[in-house]
Amino acid sequence: MSNWCILRTAPSRTVPLATALVEAGYRAWTPQETRVVRVGRSRDRKEVAAPMTPTIVFAEYDRVPEFVALSRSPLCRLPPFHVFRYMDVYSRVADRALDALRLAEQRGRPRAFARTFAVNDPVKFADAGFEGLIGSVSGTQGRYTLVMFPGFRVPIKIPAHSLMSAAHAA
Repeated sequence: MSNWCILRTAPSRTVPLATALVEAGYRAWTPQETRVVRVGRSRDRKEVAAPMTPTIVFAEYDRVPEFVALSRSPLCRLPPFHVFRYMDVYSRVADRALDALRLAEQRGRPRAFARTFAVNDPVKFADAGFEGLIGSVSGTQGRYTLVMFPGFRVPIKIPAHSLMSAAHAA
């Protein structure tokens, strides 16, 4: 299981920072949602990616020294940022703690982009009740997914938007 550090930046630079870090080869993520805004005099509608947690980007904790050096470098081509610390310790966020943000991000997506699962796919439930349990898909019923958890005799019917691939658990 990986840990994440918190990078802080200006609200308007949150998404560009996360994108730039990924393009530079780092593991970085910020939960995003698509918002419809009106632009120009004609007030045309336009979809834009907006951060759900403005100013915060999560990045792999193992590379904190690199991020600190990048944040202090005048030659850095990334949007300006700093590594968040509390009481002189760089904050460490467990991967599991981000499950609620991943679900919120997934719920905000249109149904066309919603996750679908095949039979026997390993899935993880992150909402209350079965939080953190990993099971396997046994079927679907409309917008619900039937999941078999270890130790249960019958599959549990769970809304598909409340599940995510167990690949995030690793």
